[in-house]
Amino acid sequence: MITDDNRGKGMGDEMADVSKAYGEGKHPIPAIAAATVIFMINHSLAGHPWTEVNIYRATQCAWGVGPETRAKAVYALGVSHGVVRGAYRIERWRQVTDRHWCFDGRSAPELNDVVGKSIARLKAGQGASTSFRVFLDGILAPASEQN
Repeated sequence: MITDDNRGKGMGDEMADVSKAYGEGKHPIPAIAAATVIFMINHSLAGHPWTEVNIYRATQCAWGVGPETRAKAVYALGVSHGVVRGAYRIERWRQVTDRHWCFDGRSAPELNDVVGKSIARLKAGQGASTSFRVFLDGILAPASEQN
């Protein structure tokens, strides 16, 4: 589990540059075979340093995810401004309100190649108001890699 005692290094300049358009200039997120939830953490990180601990905490809580997502999701990705900032293996879910849940998990080193990548191709349609996206069948490779 990621804790204050296990801070890791800061996210550095590449994480602080949010002036570009949604995911612009970053390579697209590669395929992820397992069920994955993408959590949008823009507002949760506002005013906080972009450390490993803060990114995990912003990704961890509190989400209105349904029972199927909680039962099947293997990975959680924290995304800010269209770029993956953290990747975690979900270990369990705990209820924090009547409709909101937090996951407990660990960094997912098997997804290191996902951090820093753009999710622009997976962006919700105009007007979508959900703060998370669910991919229970995993995330497909970009079209240029599907041949």
